[in-house]
Amino acid sequence: MVHHKLFPTNVFLYDNLVSEDYLYKIKNSILEDNSKSDTSSNWQSSYELHTTVEFRAFSNLVLSKNERILKSLGYHFDRLQITDMWANVLKPGQMHEVHNHSNNFYSGVFYVSAEKTSGINFMDPRPQATVFLPKKDNNLDNTNIISYESQSNRMLLFPSWLSHWVPINKSEHDRISISWNIMIRGELGEHEDFQSATF
Repeated sequence: MVHHKLFPTNVFLYDNLVSEDYLYKIKNSILEDNSKSDTSSNWQSSYELHTTVEFRAFSNLVLSKNERILKSLGYHFDRLQITDMWANVLKPGQMHEVHNHSNNFYSGVFYVSAEKTSGINFMDPRPQATVFLPKKDNNLDNTNIISYESQSNRMLLFPSWLSHWVPINKSEHDRISISWNIMIRGELGEHEDFQSATF
């Protein structure tokens, strides 16, 4: 028997990427920015963290991980660009609705400070897959929702078009994370197909 897994949706997970000292440093930077705003509900920073000195090393880490992954998947590009990067503070009892990240190629989240109570859920992008749902032992090959736990110093990378949401923060502490979008730069498509572009 030959078993092919067609049209995969690739999600990548890294744990313990930065030192505890650096984790503490970026957490304090986010909390300092957060303290200047209304903190009664979910909070998001400006979308330009990647342009700041405090997050330069982190931005370079994001770019290097994305570059390695996309090359391993066989993609060709001149370079990658972070188009947006922002911090999130999710209060206890709060959540983020279902969404995706338009006008980008890959996206990611890094948990700066989080307990294993409010991670991220990804939905099967194939609408037909939920038409018929037999009883089953849920695994990566047959489920229509995949959940990843949040934990400090964890990074997840995923296609920007993949719909996802953040369930209710059931802990007693704020869930602090950084999110970003990546766009590829260079020539796309083939001139011979009359479907090329340069970004």
